[in-house]
Amino acid sequence: MNSTISRSNDLTFNGDIAAAGELTLGPSADIHGEVRARSLKLAGKVRGNVFIDDTCKIFSNAVLIGDLEANRLVLEEGASFLGQSRVGPSQV
Repeated sequence: MNSTISRSNDLTFNGDIAAAGELTLGPSADIHGEVRARSLKLAGKVRGNVFIDDTCKIFSNAVLIGDLEANRLVLEEGASFLGQSRVGPSQV
């Protein structure tokens, strides 16, 4: 599925997201569901498990509540992560 979602204020998405490439979730993103992508830049909130083939970057004001599997994890100071993580090339 290819789609563009535009909104001038906050958006809450209930459901799973899968991206073949890089996925960027901005500061107003509020995702309730599983996230899968080649790479992820998270600046908003995800409540669900995250599976990333390459790099997962969680910015300082982001929130991840769920388990994470990624080849590489970059967690900025101030980011919130509540869950278990499996990081490394053999994890994805």
